Amino acid sequence: MHQKAKRLVERFSPAFDESTLFIMGISFMSLFFIDAQLRTQIVGLVSIGDSHLSIVIALYFIGTLLSIVHVFTSRVKTELEKQALLTFAIATNAIAGFFAGSIAFASATGILTVFSGLCVLNACLLVVFCMHGIIDLSNIRDDNSKDLIEPLVGAGVCVLIVGFTALFSRLHWSEVYSICIVYASNINTPLNSFVRNLINQS
Repeated sequence: MHQKAKRLVERFSPAFDESTLFIMGISFMSLFFIDAQLRTQIVGLVSIGDSHLSIVIALYFIGTLLSIVHVFTSRVKTELEKQALLTFAIATNAIAGFFAGSIAFASATGILTVFSGLCVLNACLLVVFCMHGIIDLSNIRDDNSKDLIEPLVGAGVCVLIVGFTALFSRLHWSEVYSICIVYASNINTPLNSFVRNLINQS
């Protein structure tokens, strides 16, 4: 029974391909340069001085850079690179989900309370699954991006999202990043299939 439950969970665990990681990386770097609160929080974490936390933060930023670099190369990812990419993917999804869900929960009413609660639950599950090895290096996919259309269009859309929300809204950085993650995970691929078909027909 335990093995069946584990296989079911593994089937629905996230897989991160190069395009998704690239969009997440570009979105995070855009937020990092635009949002002073995010920079302050990261500096605060670094200043704690805990060695284990410092390793996680170092892996996180290496993963951020690798998520941007790897889409432009067909080189096979090493195990260390996959570990950095996994740290980046899980940390960004979990932290953004927890913050965004908590903020939404504080002001949500009715059915929106359920959605904000699911956002926090998803963030917690990602961390638990990672700690128990359900999410591991195999969730970082080895296949290369087919072309640059998908990641570049997706990154462009998310940079516009970040810029627009920074200028015209008061959303917390985690809420903005959660929007970018939803786009990268669910909307980017079908949108780019549409764009690619238009290009092929022209």
